[in-house]
Amino acid sequence: MIKRRIAIILTIIMTAFAVPCTSAFAAGTTSLGGAEIPDRFADNFDVQNCLDISSWNGEITDSEWKILKEQGVTAVIIRAGYSRWFTGFHTRDSKFEQNMKGAKKAGMEIGAYYYTTATNENEAAKEAQYFAELLEPYRSDLTLPAVYDFETNEHGRLDASKFRELGMDGCTDLCVAFCEVLENEGYDPMIYANRATFNRFLDTDRLEGSYRLWLAQFTSDGSATGYEGNYDMWQYSSSVRIPGVDSRFDANYIFKRNISEDKEIADSEGKIRGSSSTFTLSEGVRSIVPVTSKGKTANIRVRDDYGYSHMYKVFKKSNRYSSEECMMACLLNGFFVSDKPINPKYFVNRVAPATIGSDYASKRDDGYILSMSGMARILSDLKLEVEYIRDIDDDVYVKIKGHLATGHPVILSLKNSTSRWTGGNETVLLLGMDENGYGIMADTKDRYWNKNDQRIKLVSVDELIRAMEPQGDDDSSLVRSDSQQGGYILIDGD
Repeated sequence: MIKRRIAIILTIIMTAFAVPCTSAFAAGTTSLGGAEIPDRFADNFDVQNCLDISSWNGEITDSEWKILKEQGVTAVIIRAGYSRWFTGFHTRDSKFEQNMKGAKKAGMEIGAYYYTTATNENEAAKEAQYFAELLEPYRSDLTLPAVYDFETNEHGRLDASKFRELGMDGCTDLCVAFCEVLENEGYDPMIYANRATFNRFLDTDRLEGSYRLWLAQFTSDGSATGYEGNYDMWQYSSSVRIPGVDSRFDANYIFKRNISEDKEIADSEGKIRGSSSTFTLSEGVRSIVPVTSKGKTANIRVRDDYGYSHMYKVFKKSNRYSSEECMMACLLNGFFVSDKPINPKYFVNRVAPATIGSDYASKRDDGYILSMSGMARILSDLKLEVEYIRDIDDDVYVKIKGHLATGHPVILSLKNSTSRWTGGNETVLLLGMDENGYGIMADTKDRYWNKNDQRIKLVSVDELIRAMEPQGDDDSSLVRSDSQQGGYILIDGD
């Protein structure tokens, strides 16, 4: 990303005259620099053209932004800031605000990146905090990840010798320290590095379970990268020119798994729309990574077996919002990207009325709480694949555990008064299962037995299943009564 003069000269010789061409690997996809799309993304993936942009690209005018969009650029990742080579001083990119405004006006998907010179975890965390402060005014404009640009800076403080001194564990620790801060600030972290760095200095087994990866590798003949690890983006050139735009650009592909139609969230008038989680993990990787957090909210990332990465926000039950409403807001954050914050208030005022009826918000204070049928109905109306199972049979353990193991959530209804979980009716949300078979619970309540203010807990799935009961005969109502609770909901299930 940081342009090096020698590299630029060499790349200009090879690719300065490259023009857009149609790739044979993905119908309708245009490559800005003539690079082939790797075979692994040939089927079931949408491939998107993306430029990463900084002050090195100079001033991009409104008319040039329009040209970029017309030439097939639909996404940009903009440098927000960087740390200086020799001092480590945190610096805002001089074109950050201008580029953010231009990209937004042009209708681009937008992400951001920060160039690091951190040499220890404490410095990396401070960089991330500064980065988050730069991003805060633009939080609602970001639809792509916040990126840690991890590369050597020639003779600066994070040069090749420092990489060797830190080794694989030390370099990986820097990335984790940076990304953890961003994640706790509510952003979706990504790590950018070149192929050699991923192979020699980063523990990708450790990273790819938690964070998205962005590979940089330039192929002089336009062939696809042969990198065998997992990645969500590929930077294939540092010197692509777009006719009519006075700059050279870093060109990238974003790979998005396409397994279902876009899902929508609409208010009672159908005006507010969002789309399904878009920035997906490469094929064949699944992991569940809890982010421990205390207080009213917590974040947790779950990657399912389709390759989707779901970032859930767990809300605490309050005097104003029930556990069910907090759980539904948590689920929607994991499955949708929306231009409005998806929190319990938004769910009560906008999402639920579209299915339950316009009087939902006004009646809820009188005990108008969602039943299991109601939650399943709302999720189905939002075009999520849902299976509501009312009976508790001999296969319940297999069904629930198998579903959780694939990274898909389950809502359970508990009615066992002898359980430590409840003195009556209780509804809980499990977002996945860890490698030891414990369910990862999005807890809206404070539990006396496990760090009262911790929103994410590991729980015994067997214990929860033993506390379940089937639903009664009456399942017609969308609001709760004792006879309308029971059973479980498999979300995004087969």
